[in-house]
Amino acid sequence: MRTLTHRSVPWRALLAVLALLAVLLPAGGAAQAAPDGTPPAGRTPAAAGTARGATVTLVTGDKVTLGPVRDGTPTVRFRPRHGGNPGTGDGFRVVRRKDGVYVIPDDVVGLVPGVLDDALFNVTALVAMGYDDAHRKDVPLIVKRANGVRTLAATGLRQHRSLDSIGASAATVAKSDAAAFGDQLAGLQDARRGGVHTAASPLDGVRKIWLDGRMTAADLDGYLTQVNAPAAWASNLDGSGVKVAVLDTGVDTGHPDLSGQVTDAANFTDSPTAADVNGHGTHVASILAGTGAKADGARRGIAYGAHLISGKVLGDNRFGQESWVIEGMQWAVAQGAKVVNMSLGGQAGDADDPVAQALDELTASSGALFVVAAGNGGFVFDDPFSIETPGIAESALTVGATDVDDTIAWFSSEGPVRGTHRLKPDVSAPGMDILGARAGARDGDFYRSLSGTSQATPIVAGAAALLWQRHPDWDWQRVKATIVDTAARSAQYSTAWKLGGGRVDLARATTQTLTSSTASVDLGFLHYPVTRPVSKQVTLTNDGAAAETVTLTEAETRYDGAAAPTDGVTVSPATLTVPAGGSATATVTVDPSVVPDGDYQGTLTVSAGGDRPELRLPIGFYDEPEHHDLSVQVLDRNGNPYANGRIWLVDGDTGHDYFDYPLDAEGRAKLHLVPGHWAVFSTVTTPGSGGGPATVTLGGTAELDLHKDISYVLDARRAVQMRPPAVTGQPTELTEFNFTYGKRADDGVGVADYPAITSDDVESGRVFVMPSAPVTAGTFHADVRWRLEPTGRVRPGTPDSYDLLYTKPVLGPGL
Repeated sequence: MRTLTHRSVPWRALLAVLALLAVLLPAGGAAQAAPDGTPPAGRTPAAAGTARGATVTLVTGDKVTLGPVRDGTPTVRFRPRHGGNPGTGDGFRVVRRKDGVYVIPDDVVGLVPGVLDDALFNVTALVAMGYDDAHRKDVPLIVKRANGVRTLAATGLRQHRSLDSIGASAATVAKSDAAAFGDQLAGLQDARRGGVHTAASPLDGVRKIWLDGRMTAADLDGYLTQVNAPAAWASNLDGSGVKVAVLDTGVDTGHPDLSGQVTDAANFTDSPTAADVNGHGTHVASILAGTGAKADGARRGIAYGAHLISGKVLGDNRFGQESWVIEGMQWAVAQGAKVVNMSLGGQAGDADDPVAQALDELTASSGALFVVAAGNGGFVFDDPFSIETPGIAESALTVGATDVDDTIAWFSSEGPVRGTHRLKPDVSAPGMDILGARAGARDGDFYRSLSGTSQATPIVAGAAALLWQRHPDWDWQRVKATIVDTAARSAQYSTAWKLGGGRVDLARATTQTLTSSTASVDLGFLHYPVTRPVSKQVTLTNDGAAAETVTLTEAETRYDGAAAPTDGVTVSPATLTVPAGGSATATVTVDPSVVPDGDYQGTLTVSAGGDRPELRLPIGFYDEPEHHDLSVQVLDRNGNPYANGRIWLVDGDTGHDYFDYPLDAEGRAKLHLVPGHWAVFSTVTTPGSGGGPATVTLGGTAELDLHKDISYVLDARRAVQMRPPAVTGQPTELTEFNFTYGKRADDGVGVADYPAITSDDVESGRVFVMPSAPVTAGTFHADVRWRLEPTGRVRPGTPDSYDLLYTKPVLGPGL
C-alpha cells in the first residue's frame, strides 16, 4: 500500500514550489498561457462542468475523476496509483486557474515545472484534448535527454521518433504501465532532493518531459467566422478551378502566403515592373486567394484554391489612369477570369464614365463578374451619393464595408449613385482592421492590418469564386444575385443605400437552392413626367428536390424615412409555387402617380415559411420631382459655336442652386432643371480676325422662366463694347478693373460672379457686354469698378487716383 505521508519535499521547498505554480503555471512546454490567463495555443481546456465524470490517468499512474462544478471549476477525486478508495485527501496538490484545474501528486511535485511539464497535470485540458481514459490508452510525451544520452531504460517509456532539433524524442507511456513509470519519477525526485543525487534512477538521463499536446489550427481571423467561411470550406469549397483576377498595385508573389498562387501577371502602368511596391494589391490578393501559410491557415483567403492572376493597373504610388484600368479589365477577361476584383475607385460624375461603361460592356461580352469597392467617401460626403466609379456600373457587384457588429463602417461610401440614382452598394463585407499579407515580408512580421472597402471587396470576390466552383453552369447574374439575396441582416441593418443586401454570408450563399434571376429590384430613374406604372420581373429558380411555395412581400421607404403608400409598390402574385428543377416569375410594380416624389429603397422578401431561409432582394427607385429641359446654344462674336466652353446658372427663386456646366463641341448644353427663374451667363472668348487679339464677351440673361421645356441662344454678337469712362480735364490710364454681376432671391440670398477680365482687355476695347432685360423674380445687378490714375502733366490738387463705381440693374450699353 502506498504511503501518502512520505516522499514530500521539505516544507520550505514545498512553499517555494507552490508559489511558483501559482505565478507561472503553465510554464513548461512549447506553448504557454498568455498573460491574461487564456489557455495556450493548442491546449484548450474543457469548459467548466462539460467533462463531468471523465477520468484521466496521469503520467504518474494516479487517476483523477472530474466531479460537479463548484465556484466555476469542477471538483476532483483521486485514486492513487497503488490502489485505495477515491478521495480528496492528502497526497495531491490541486491548483485552480483560469486555464484549468491542475492535480499534482506530492511525490513528484518537486519535479514541476523544472523536469515535468505542468501541462501533464492540467486534468481539464487533458479531457478537452481527448487524452482522458475513455479516448486514449496512453500518455503522449516529448522527452528531452541530457547531452550524450541516446536512449532511456525507464519502464513503460516507448520512444517513437527522434526530434534531433531539440535533442528529444517523441514517446508514449501506456496507461497500464503508468504506475511503474510514476514510481520511477518519484525515485527521480528523491534522487534530486536538495540538488544532490542520493540514488541512481532509470530517468537520470532525462532533462525535461513535456506533454505532447494536441495542436489545432490557429483561431481564424474574426472576419472569416463573421462571414461563415469555415462552413463553406467544410463543404469542400476553396475556389478550385475558378480563375480570379486582382487588378491593383500588383502582387508580391514571393510572400509565403502567395507563393505559387499567382499563375500570370501583367503591368499596365508606367511603373517599371508588375511587382507590388506599394503593398495594397498584395494585401487584397491574400484576402481573396492567399494560403495563410505563415499563420497556420488562420489567415487564408476566402478562395485559397483559386487560380489567381494579377493585373497591375495602379502604379507604385497607388494611383492609376482610367485607360490603365480599362486595359487591365480587357486583359483579365481575355485570360479567362471569371471573377475580377477591383479594390479601386475614382470620383463619379452624373453619368457612367468610360471605366463604368467598359465594365458593363466586358461583363456582357465575357460573362465575367466584376467585384468592385464602393469607395471610402462616406466620411467625406456624409451619407448619400458617394459611390465611386466603377462601382457605379449597373453590372458591377459593388461592395460596402461593415464593422465587427455588421454596422456600416464609418468610411464606407453610400448610395444611391449620383446622377443615375442607381441602387448601390449591392452587398457588404467586413472591412475594419483586416489582416492581410505584407508585401516584401520574408521573415518577421508577415501581416499588416488595413481598413477600407478595398479589404471588403476580396471577401465578396472570394464568395463568387466559391459559388462558381459549386455551380460552374451558373451565369454572372445568378452568382451576383445569390450573394446579395442571401446576405445576413442584423438588428443594426439600416438601408440598402448603406449596406446593400446586407453582410455576405458564405454558408447561406453556397447552400441556397432557391435563387433569383436578379440581385435587386432596381426600378430605376423615373423621369418626370412619368405617370404610368413601371414594372420589373423577378424569376425564382428552384434547384431543390421538392417544389417550394413562397410568399412575396415588399417593404418600401423613402429616403427621408416616410413610408410609401401601400398601393404605391406592389408585387404580383403574392404567392408562387416554384417546381423542383423549375422556375416561376413575379412582377414588382411602382405607380409614380401614387408615391410622393423622391428616392426610395426597401426589400422584397421571398419566404417559404417556418425556419426556411428567406431571400431578401433590395428595392430602389427615384421618382423625379417636376423638372424641365433647358437647351442652351452659345455663339461667339463671329456667329460660330462656342465649342467646349462653359455656362453659369443660378436659380433666382432660391438663390442657392448655382453651378457651371460644360458646353459640347457644338457649343450646346441640355440641362434638366427644377422649375423656376434661372439666370444663364457665359464669358465668351472670340478669336480675332487675321490673327488679331481675341475679344471677351460677358453674355447671357438674368432670367429665363423655366416652367416648360425651353431653348435659349446666347449670341455674343448682341453685345456692345465696354470702354473706360473719361475723367473731365485730366488724362488718365486704367490701372484696375472689377466687374461683378449677381442674382439674388427675394429673401436676399444669392450669388455673384467675377469674370476674369484684365484692365488691358478693357482699355484696348476688347471687352463686350450683352444687355439683359429686368427680372420678375428676385433681383439682379451688375457692378463695375474702375481705378484710373492721372497721366502726363498732373495739375495741382489732382487726386492720386479716381475710383469709380457704377451699379446697374441690367447689363447694357450704359456701362
